[in-house]
Amino acid sequence: VEPFTAFQAWDHGKASEVVCVFKDNEFDFGVDIDVVAALLEGDRKTAEAVVKKLAPDGSIINGLAFLGILAFFSAAPARGDALRAKVGLAFDAFDLEDTNDLSRDEFTIALLSCLRALTVALGRGVPPTDSDCEQIVNKAYTDRGKDYSTSVSKHEFFDFVAASVEGCAGFEDVLRGFGVSGLASTPAGVEAAPDLFASPVKDSSRTHHCARGGIAPH
Repeated sequence: VEPFTAFQAWDHGKASEVVCVFKDNEFDFGVDIDVVAALLEGDRKTAEAVVKKLAPDGSIINGLAFLGILAFFSAAPARGDALRAKVGLAFDAFDLEDTNDLSRDEFTIALLSCLRALTVALGRGVPPTDSDCEQIVNKAYTDRGKDYSTSVSKHEFFDFVAASVEGCAGFEDVLRGFGVSGLASTPAGVEAAPDLFASPVKDSSRTHHCARGGIAPH
């Protein structure tokens, strides 16, 4: 699914760097082509394609939603749990203050942003509403006996996502796992959704730590 299939050639370390740059520069949630190009190391052509896909009627996209897509489309590390690595990177994108937890509202925003972005990126399914995602998160809290005023840790976030996507082989399966409607078999002439667990590419093996005070885009 263009232009996002290009990110399947990215290793996990490179995707992590982009998340760090976004957080270090404290970009606004709504980002334009210039910011996306800066995040993509000056690749304006891909940036323009990303913005056109995610915001066909405008020029501003949800930057966190883009990072969520990048986390899941990029290749898993060559070693370790692929799902844990991808979910962990998506969590890091929304954990803007690096507190290692998300409030219930932040949890809802993360889920809403990622699911909406995936439906748009794949061109399939009906984007969920705020209410849809609130209900999913509230049920997750209730099922785990958590008070609505408490936050979810990174580990709890992973457990929730893992339970929701158990047995999923691709992104369409993930959308179904979260109750997204309007999904049918892939029409003739339409690209099949990419595999959730893209074949690992050689990872950079670098450890990335987000340090505030990053490089501003040019």
